[in-house]
Amino acid sequence: MAGKVEIYNLINQLKQQGIGIICVSSELPEIMGISDRIIVMCNGRITGEVQAEETTQQEIMTYATEFEEKDQKNGGKK
Repeated sequence: MAGKVEIYNLINQLKQQGIGIICVSSELPEIMGISDRIIVMCNGRITGEVQAEETTQQEIMTYATEFEEKDQKNGGKK
């Protein structure tokens, strides 16, 4: 865990300098804690964009499963 804390500290230092960082993770609390903006993808498609301070894990999961449910209803057609 100490390694992750060091990475979070580095990310925060870079953010304070105005440097953009792209993080990819499936751990929602982690992403919500270190992000300003979250882009959500499902099946290789962007399905949502939210501000970390204004969203919930439930909203993110809705975007993360949105196209998957539509694809299943359409027999896997994209």
